[in-house]
Amino acid sequence: MEYHRGTVGTYQRWADLAGDENYTWLNVLPYFKKSTTLTPHDYSKRDVKNATVFFDPTVFDNSLDGPGQVSWRGNWLTLPELGLLSPYSRLVCLLAIWVSAAALFLLLVPG
Repeated sequence: MEYHRGTVGTYQRWADLAGDENYTWLNVLPYFKKSTTLTPHDYSKRDVKNATVFFDPTVFDNSLDGPGQVSWRGNWLTLPELGLLSPYSRLVCLLAIWVSAAALFLLLVPG
C-alpha cells in the first residue's frame, strides 16, 4: 500500500478554496502526526541501488503512537509479494487506502 501526503501548496490551495485556514499544512500537520507512526527506512533491507530515501522526520511524532504504520519498500511486503498482482486487486487496495484516509481525516478534523 502507499502513503502520501499532499504538498504545503496543496493544503494552502484547499484552505483558500474553502475560505478556512484550518486546512493549511501547519494546521493539518498535528492530525497527520496523531494518525501515523513512522518506521524509518532500513538500507540493509533495500534492494534498490539507484534510489535514495529522503524524508523529514519532524513531520512524524512516534510518541503519539498513531494507528497508521508508515515505512518504505524493503521494510514490508509489496503487493506482488502478497499475491495481489491483478489490476483489480490493486484498485481495491488503493480505494481502501483512500477511503480509510478520508474517514480518518474526517474523524480527526474538528467540525
